[in-house]
Amino acid sequence: MLLTVSDLLTVVYFQPIRQRRRRNLYFSDFGGNREAADGNDPAVTAGREFAEETLGMFGGVGVDQASVATSSVRMAAKLAARGVGACVKAPTARGAYVMYVAEVGYIDALMFHLAREQNDRTNTVGPAG
Repeated sequence: MLLTVSDLLTVVYFQPIRQRRRRNLYFSDFGGNREAADGNDPAVTAGREFAEETLGMFGGVGVDQASVATSSVRMAAKLAARGVGACVKAPTARGAYVMYVAEVGYIDALMFHLAREQNDRTNTVGPAG
């Protein structure tokens, strides 16, 4: 399946961010850096970043490390599977930027809001987004 740029823009799960010096709300894809535990595998890195940024909401019903770990493993497997999504690679000065696009189930914004509030109080998962 060949996706156009407009197709990619309609299926990427964007997260809201605020720029420090501006009051405007912007959107960005999930991003992060490789960690040694990722084994130099971009799908594992992307799965981990996805799980951390979504507070493990796609891995269980709790905002906890177990849900984050489950979500990370599931997403990494999904991204590594052929024909499940799209992978865009672009060369950079330090190697390559890799972005994955994959369909995920819908979770209501209220659930994310409640999860973020819980995590802000407990810092169980760590800072998100």
